[in-house]
Amino acid sequence: MPFFLKKKSFIVLFSLLGLQFIFLSLQLPQGGHQSFLEKWIFGFLANTQSGLTYIIEGAGNLWSDYIALHQARKENKELKEKIVTLTQENLLLQDKLTKKEKSSQAIQNLAPLNKSIVLAQVIGLDPANYFRTVVINRGQAQGLAPNMVVLDEKGHLIGRLIEPVSWQAATVQLVTDTNFAASVRTKKKNLVGILSGDGHGRCFLKYILETETDVEEGEELVTTGYDGVFFAGLPVGKISAIYATQGLFKSILVQPYFNFHNLEIVAVIKTSPKESF
Repeated sequence: MPFFLKKKSFIVLFSLLGLQFIFLSLQLPQGGHQSFLEKWIFGFLANTQSGLTYIIEGAGNLWSDYIALHQARKENKELKEKIVTLTQENLLLQDKLTKKEKSSQAIQNLAPLNKSIVLAQVIGLDPANYFRTVVINRGQAQGLAPNMVVLDEKGHLIGRLIEPVSWQAATVQLVTDTNFAASVRTKKKNLVGILSGDGHGRCFLKYILETETDVEEGEELVTTGYDGVFFAGLPVGKISAIYATQGLFKSILVQPYFNFHNLEIVAVIKTSPKESF
C-alpha cells in the first residue's frame, strides 16, 4: 500500500474519533450548563494559568528578595564603614582629651615650682636605645636650649635637653642614659653621689663608699644642685637594691620615678638653675 494511502487512513481515523468526541459532548444535557469539552478546556486553561501565575509570582518574589538582600548588604557595608570611621574619630578625641587632661594636671602639679615652664609632647624615641633619648615637639621657637631641665607631669626628673635643638623639636637625654650624670643625695641621710643610667630603664648611684652604713633600700633621692645644671630638690627615684663589692664603692641600683612607658607630656624649665627651690 502506498505511503499516502496509509497516511490518509490515519487522518480519517483521528477525524472520526474527534467528531465522535464532539458529538458526545453535544449530547450532554445543556440546561444552561457548559459542555464537557468546554469544561475540560476551561479546567486545563485554569490549571495552566494557575501554574503560570505561581511561577510568575515566585519569580517576582525571588527578584524582590534578591533586591532586598543586595540593598541590605549595601547598607550593612555602609554601616560597618561608618562604625569604623566613628570609632577612629572617637579614639582621636579621647586621645586629645587625655593629653589635655594631662597637660592641665601637669600645670597644676608644677605650679609650686614657680618657674617658667614649657609643656611638650614626646614625638620620637631613640631607635638604637629607647632609654637613652626622646624627641619632643618644642624647640627654639619656644625659647628652648641645651641643658634645660626636663620633668614629667608630676615634677619628677626625666633628664635635660641636649643637642640637637631645632626650631620646633628638641632632644631630651634621659636619666637612664649611660652617659647621663647628675649630683644627687639621699633625702634622709644626705649622702651625696652621682646618678647615672644603666641603659635599661634604671639608674646607678655611684661613689658611695663601701664602708658607708647609712644607705638603705627604699630611700628617696633628690638633686643637690651642685652640678650647676639641675635645680636642688628635684625628686629622682628610690634606691631599689644595694650590692656589696670588693672595690672602694658600693653598687647601688636606683628605680627612677618617671614612667618611661607612659611618657607623653613633659615640662621643660626655662628658668636659670642658679635659682634654687
